[in-house]
Amino acid sequence: MTFKESVKSVMLTNYTTMSGRASRSEYWWFVLFYLLASFVLGIIYAIVGSFMFGSEVILSKKFGLITTIITVLIFLMPSISVSVRRFADAGRGFNEAIIVYIVAFVSSLTIPLFGVDPMIDTKPPVSSILSGCFIVSMLYTLYISTKKSID
Repeated sequence: MTFKESVKSVMLTNYTTMSGRASRSEYWWFVLFYLLASFVLGIIYAIVGSFMFGSEVILSKKFGLITTIITVLIFLMPSISVSVRRFADAGRGFNEAIIVYIVAFVSSLTIPLFGVDPMIDTKPPVSSILSGCFIVSMLYTLYISTKKSID
Protein backbone atom coordinates (compact mmCIF):
# COMPACT_ATOMS: atom_id res chain seq x y z
CA MET A 1 0.00 0.00 0.00
CA THR A 2 1.36 3.43 -0.91
CA PHE A 3 1.41 6.57 1.22
CA LYS A 4 -1.52 8.12 -0.66
CA GLU A 5 -3.60 4.92 -0.56
CA SER A 6 -2.96 4.53 3.15
CA VAL A 7 -3.99 8.08 4.03
CA LYS A 8 -7.10 7.79 1.86
CA SER A 9 -7.97 4.44 3.42
CA VAL A 10 -7.52 5.55 7.03
CA MET A 11 -8.83 9.13 6.82
CA LEU A 12 -11.72 8.64 4.38
CA THR A 13 -12.71 5.04 3.71
CA ASN A 14 -12.09 3.46 7.13
CA TYR A 15 -12.35 6.54 9.38
CA THR A 16 -14.39 4.68 12.01
CA THR A 17 -14.08 1.06 10.83
CA MET A 18 -13.04 -1.18 13.70
CA SER A 19 -13.43 -4.47 11.83
CA GLY A 20 -11.13 -5.97 9.29
CA ARG A 21 -7.38 -5.69 9.06
CA ALA A 22 -4.76 -3.01 8.51
CA SER A 23 -1.49 -4.01 6.94
CA ARG A 24 1.84 -2.89 8.34
CA SER A 25 2.31 -0.53 5.41
CA GLU A 26 -1.12 1.06 5.92
CA TYR A 27 -0.41 1.55 9.62
CA TRP A 28 3.10 2.98 9.24
CA TRP A 29 2.22 5.26 6.31
CA PHE A 30 -0.62 6.66 8.42
CA VAL A 31 1.73 7.16 11.39
CA LEU A 32 4.09 9.10 9.10
CA PHE A 33 1.18 11.17 7.77
CA TYR A 34 -0.01 11.89 11.31
CA LEU A 35 3.46 13.04 12.40
CA LEU A 36 3.95 15.22 9.32
CA ALA A 37 0.46 16.72 9.56
CA SER A 38 0.90 17.44 13.27
CA PHE A 39 4.24 19.12 12.60
CA VAL A 40 2.88 21.26 9.76
CA LEU A 41 -0.27 22.17 11.70
CA GLY A 42 1.87 23.07 14.73
CA ILE A 43 3.93 25.47 12.63
CA ILE A 44 0.79 27.00 11.10
CA TYR A 45 -0.82 27.38 14.54
CA ALA A 46 2.35 29.00 15.90
CA ILE A 47 2.51 31.50 13.04
CA VAL A 48 -1.20 32.33 13.26
CA GLY A 49 -1.02 32.56 17.05
CA SER A 50 1.96 34.91 16.97
CA PHE A 51 0.19 37.21 14.48
CA MET A 52 -3.07 37.14 16.43
CA PHE A 53 -1.72 37.53 19.95
CA GLY A 54 1.82 38.84 19.58
CA SER A 55 3.40 39.05 23.01
CA GLU A 56 0.27 38.01 24.93
CA VAL A 57 1.67 34.77 26.31
CA ILE A 58 -1.48 33.64 28.13
CA LEU A 59 -3.71 34.06 25.08
CA SER A 60 -1.09 32.45 22.87
CA LYS A 61 -0.90 29.42 25.19
CA LYS A 62 -4.69 29.11 25.24
CA PHE A 63 -4.76 29.29 21.44
CA GLY A 64 -2.05 26.62 21.30
CA LEU A 65 -4.01 24.38 23.65
CA ILE A 66 -7.23 24.79 21.68
CA THR A 67 -5.55 24.09 18.35
CA THR A 68 -3.78 21.05 19.80
CA ILE A 69 -7.11 19.69 21.07
CA ILE A 70 -8.64 20.23 17.62
CA THR A 71 -5.77 18.38 15.96
CA VAL A 72 -6.05 15.48 18.41
CA LEU A 73 -9.80 15.26 17.85
CA ILE A 74 -9.36 15.19 14.07
CA PHE A 75 -6.92 12.26 14.27
CA LEU A 76 -8.33 10.45 17.33
CA MET A 77 -10.91 8.24 15.62
CA PRO A 78 -8.79 7.27 12.59
CA SER A 79 -5.79 6.45 14.79
CA ILE A 80 -7.91 4.27 17.07
CA SER A 81 -9.51 2.48 14.12
CA VAL A 82 -6.22 1.81 12.30
CA SER A 83 -4.65 0.61 15.57
CA VAL A 84 -7.54 -1.76 16.25
CA ARG A 85 -7.35 -3.12 12.69
CA ARG A 86 -3.54 -3.46 12.94
CA PHE A 87 -3.90 -5.41 16.19
CA ALA A 88 -6.46 -7.66 14.46
CA ASP A 89 -4.08 -8.20 11.55
CA ALA A 90 -1.37 -9.25 14.03
CA GLY A 91 -3.73 -11.75 15.67
CA ARG A 92 -4.70 -9.66 18.70
CA GLY A 93 -8.18 -8.74 19.81
CA PHE A 94 -10.25 -5.58 19.81
CA ASN A 95 -10.27 -5.33 23.60
CA GLU A 96 -6.48 -5.58 23.81
CA ALA A 97 -6.05 -2.78 21.27
CA ILE A 98 -8.52 -0.50 23.04
CA ILE A 99 -6.94 -1.10 26.47
CA VAL A 100 -3.44 -0.37 25.17
CA TYR A 101 -4.68 2.74 23.36
CA ILE A 102 -6.55 4.03 26.42
CA VAL A 103 -3.55 3.48 28.70
CA ALA A 104 -1.29 5.35 26.29
CA PHE A 105 -3.75 8.17 25.71
CA VAL A 106 -4.71 8.74 29.35
CA SER A 107 -1.14 8.52 30.61
CA SER A 108 0.07 10.93 27.92
CA LEU A 109 -2.61 13.42 28.91
CA THR A 110 -1.99 13.16 32.64
CA ILE A 111 1.83 13.16 32.65
CA PRO A 112 1.96 16.98 32.39
CA LEU A 113 -0.41 17.28 35.36
CA PHE A 114 1.99 15.36 37.59
CA GLY A 115 5.25 16.47 36.02
CA VAL A 116 8.21 17.89 37.88
CA ASP A 117 7.17 21.47 38.53
CA PRO A 118 8.05 23.46 41.63
CA MET A 119 4.61 25.11 41.51
CA ILE A 120 2.83 21.76 41.74
CA ASP A 121 3.10 19.85 44.98
CA THR A 122 3.18 16.27 43.78
CA LYS A 123 5.00 13.10 44.62
CA PRO A 124 7.55 11.98 41.99
CA PRO A 125 6.33 8.36 41.92
CA VAL A 126 3.05 9.41 40.29
CA SER A 127 4.88 10.99 37.36
CA SER A 128 7.23 8.01 37.09
CA ILE A 129 4.35 5.52 37.08
CA LEU A 130 2.45 7.45 34.40
CA SER A 131 5.58 7.80 32.29
CA GLY A 132 6.25 4.09 32.69
CA CYS A 133 2.69 3.21 31.62
CA PHE A 134 3.02 5.40 28.55
CA ILE A 135 6.40 3.94 27.57
CA VAL A 136 5.26 0.34 28.07
CA SER A 137 2.07 0.89 26.05
CA MET A 138 4.02 2.55 23.23
CA LEU A 139 6.63 -0.24 23.16
CA TYR A 140 3.86 -2.85 23.11
CA THR A 141 2.12 -1.03 20.25
CA LEU A 142 5.44 -0.87 18.40
CA TYR A 143 5.90 -4.62 18.93
CA ILE A 144 2.41 -5.44 17.66
CA SER A 145 2.61 -3.06 14.72
CA THR A 146 5.78 -4.72 13.43
CA LYS A 147 4.41 -8.28 13.60
CA LYS A 148 3.62 -10.04 10.38
CA SER A 149 0.04 -10.61 9.39
CA ILE A 150 -1.63 -13.82 10.45
CA ASP A 151 -3.29 -15.81 7.73
